[in-house]
This record gives sequence, structure tokens and C-alpha cells, in this order.
Amino acid sequence: MTDHRIIGKRHNNPNEKIVTHVKIANVHPIETVINWIEKEGHTFYTMYGNIRANVRVEPHPITGTKFLISSADGTPKNNIDNLPDC
Repeated sequence: MTDHRIIGKRHNNPNEKIVTHVKIANVHPIETVINWIEKEGHTFYTMYGNIRANVRVEPHPITGTKFLISSADGTPKNNIDNLPDC
């Protein structure tokens, strides 16, 4: 089990906010990261300054499709959607 920092994200297209990939050291599809969390026990987080936001897997309330979300911590600057594009 390893703790990984997510430093970037990629959307499916510029007009939608569906994150399809995240960058750790390399760019990975979110399905791979979800598998690492659920099956291999790895943990992921984002950072803004010294504020850490843990990342978890959540199902979409309507479709059930799993996605990644960062924990609420008082700043939106370390939310996955606000990370730099990669």
C-alpha cells in the first residue's frame, strides 16, 4: 500500500467536467486509480500549500458510475477539478 499525491487531471472534453485521468508521476485513467484504491488499498490525496485533501471513491447518485472526489477541507483549491490540466 502506497500513498500517492494527485497533481493534475484530464477531462473528457473542455466543455464537460468529467475527469477521465489523473496525474501522479504519470497520467492514469481514473478506473485504474479506483482499482488501486478498492482492490490494492492504495491511498491518494491532493495538496494546496500545506492543506491535504484525501481522495476517495464515490458512486454517482443517479448512474452509479464510480468517480474520485477529494474530501472537504475548507478550500476548493485542492479539489480534483481545480488541479492543473495534464
